Amino acid sequence: MPRLLRAPTTLASFLLIGLTPILRTKSQQSARSVPDAISPYGFTHAAAPPVEEPEPATPKPATPKRPRGRRLGKILIALGVLLIAYSGTVIFWGDPATGAYARWKQHQLASSFDKDYAAYAAALDPTLLAEERPHAANPQEMAGYQRERIEAAANRVQGKLKKGHALGRIKIPRIDLNAVFVQGTRWGPDLSQGPGHYAQTSLPGVGRTMAIAAHRTTFGAWFRHIDSLKDGDRISLRLPYATFYYRVFTHRIVKSGDWSIIRDRGFDTLVLSACHPLYSASHRWVVFAALVRVDPVKGIPYLVNRRNQVRPLGS
Repeated sequence: MPRLLRAPTTLASFLLIGLTPILRTKSQQSARSVPDAISPYGFTHAAAPPVEEPEPATPKPATPKRPRGRRLGKILIALGVLLIAYSGTVIFWGDPATGAYARWKQHQLASSFDKDYAAYAAALDPTLLAEERPHAANPQEMAGYQRERIEAAANRVQGKLKKGHALGRIKIPRIDLNAVFVQGTRWGPDLSQGPGHYAQTSLPGVGRTMAIAAHRTTFGAWFRHIDSLKDGDRISLRLPYATFYYRVFTHRIVKSGDWSIIRDRGFDTLVLSACHPLYSASHRWVVFAALVRVDPVKGIPYLVNRRNQVRPLGS
């Protein structure tokens, strides 16, 4: 063979010999269904079926145990998020937990007060009331007579008051308040149920001061928006013997130990007090209102002024 022809053949042989390991490796990695393989010398032959060797069993990697510290950290983070959410709710709307308890107690108080109101009204005999009225009384005399009845009724109720028991219902349209208030201002037994009547003050209708306190952030937060009341705003108190209507005439911020707010002022005064500022008990926000009208149970309504004078309705 000419030298020039032998050289390419030799080179091709060397190339095939060098590529054999590579091709063999690739053939093993390729699909095992290939029938033939090329020998290093250019001949074809049937490829023997590959023998499948059992793969060594690889042990399953053990699930790494989470460190206890990481788990505890996630728990603390979750608790922190819940605490922040709860705190935000308290700041903007009041405490939901104590609020739920106060609403449950209000349901009980409302039932108790309705029964007391109905019992008191049923005990009033219209025939006896008519006989007690002054004969041929003019409207002014009748208004005076109605006030005497209310004063006597207030004194009777005052003598039977029990701390923690339902006393009346307070409504303040400006702050959308409608709640039953109780006798007493103790933090737990009384104010946890609703607004509370200062035991040191009188009941409405006797020409003196009546005071009511309530929470602003917990247990219903009944007076949360007491600082929104303005002069002229209406407040009503419904007690077993009459319904009393007041008008706000001023407010004041005082220290928590200032008891001058409940002194008598010579006329029927309603005092509302709550802690100020929010989330602090250093001061009190106090609202003052004057009695303007009385609607006796089974009686004739009459008007009252700040000189403690009465006059008939419509005069």
